[in-house]
Amino acid sequence: IPLGSHTESRTFSAVKLNLSADAAGLRMRHGRRHDLHPAAAQAPRSERSVKMKIIAHRSGPTVFPEQTIRSALFAKENGADLVEIDVRFTKDKKLAVSHDENAARVFGVDKNIGEMSGDEFAALRHKNARTYTSHFLEDYLESGVGPLLIHVKEDEVLDALLESIENHDYLHKVVLGVQSPEAVKKVKAYDSTIKVLGFLPDVESISAFGETQADAIRLIEGWLNADTAQRVRQYGKELWIMTWTPEVGLTTPENLKKIHPFHPDALLINDVTMLRS
Repeated sequence: IPLGSHTESRTFSAVKLNLSADAAGLRMRHGRRHDLHPAAAQAPRSERSVKMKIIAHRSGPTVFPEQTIRSALFAKENGADLVEIDVRFTKDKKLAVSHDENAARVFGVDKNIGEMSGDEFAALRHKNARTYTSHFLEDYLESGVGPLLIHVKEDEVLDALLESIENHDYLHKVVLGVQSPEAVKKVKAYDSTIKVLGFLPDVESISAFGETQADAIRLIEGWLNADTAQRVRQYGKELWIMTWTPEVGLTTPENLKKIHPFHPDALLINDVTMLRS
């Protein structure tokens, strides 16, 4: 069965794979970034969670292609606590796993996911690793991989998404990352015990999300300073940080050292092996 195929994902729990870091060559480069500004306003580590959660951003695309079950399992084997995926609708309302609105960067097809049928999306192959297919949310849920951070790219998918994760007994194996206070309200109305992460569109939105029932707030690495960290903490929310040096999901060892004094509750990063130490 070709790895990454939908047949593979639906039968994955019955297959034992030998995951090797030498199996493919998609190692990503780390770049530079402007300095952060850690100050004395951070809460002591003893007052925060015992262990910072490591989130494999886009399923950890350092060895295997992004948002594939293969990359997710590799990330889990190498220390990830959660695996992130992005979910959006196809034209016929199938829950597709794709960060980008358009399929060109990942799959080499210049067409929006929302303009494709489910069958069209299912036929896509990763342009730099043709063995690997696209995935639907159902593929991840049926594979058993998790826990998952599901970034809800469009609020309109929430009804179908919540139904799907409940049907697969994943309600408490996920964190839902949402992009609006209204989405937080909708998730909590469905089940108040589902953990919700606010994916802020900008740093000015801390207050808008802080006043909701969101459990955590995600800041981008470049927004992190004593003031923003304190504002998140004042609302009683967990502080999650998205690495972004020089682009989303990447960072440098130097910047990780600058992030550390803020004691984030979770860090989203492509290469989870950077955090072994």
